[in-house]
Amino acid sequence: FRSYEELAFTGLNTAASAKLGRASALEFAPVAVAVELFDIGVPVENIRTTLTPNMSRKTVAVSAVRMDALGGEIIVEPFSYSLDDDQNELVLRPDGLQLQLMVDLLELESLEVEGSVSGELPVNIGEGGMTIENGRLESDEPGGAIRYPSGIPGADGDSQLYRDYHDQEWGRPLRGRTAMFERMTLEAFQSGLSWLIILRKRENFRQAFEGFDIERVA
Repeated sequence: FRSYEELAFTGLNTAASAKLGRASALEFAPVAVAVELFDIGVPVENIRTTLTPNMSRKTVAVSAVRMDALGGEIIVEPFSYSLDDDQNELVLRPDGLQLQLMVDLLELESLEVEGSVSGELPVNIGEGGMTIENGRLESDEPGGAIRYPSGIPGADGDSQLYRDYHDQEWGRPLRGRTAMFERMTLEAFQSGLSWLIILRKRENFRQAFEGFDIERVA
């Protein structure tokens, strides 16, 4: 995951109560939070959880978070978020995410997909944003299917773009400043988009960035 500069949400509903405790520290009662829609490029709906701030320890205890996304549900296991720690960890458990909705977000018009996936995604939250390592997604029973309909404008071209990239570039070491600069630029613009969109516009990027010549761009 990459960090987003703009986050959009609607329908926030919460109420908090606190009292002045020992050493003049505020003591909060558990705070129920509900959000109708939270959009970070993937629409997440009906988020509900309970937060318990601890001002003296600078932590927030978060109960299990439940939310609807991509036709299924995502559950976040209870965790404690520390304001003083450089990193915080939590675990996402996707359940029944619909593959066709995931494909639609990636704008892969040439694919039709059936089925859903579930799994476990360990998340690390730090200054650089959110990262997921050693996560897993598995197909739900009874499985699914991927169809590649013929006759769709641009479908053959998209297939060839992916095939050429996979066969000639993917997983192979990059050599030279130009190749490295190109890959870094394309990766930066890919943030929040699908790699297919970047491949479609690759020649446009080459023109805009002077063939990825670092000196000419500088």
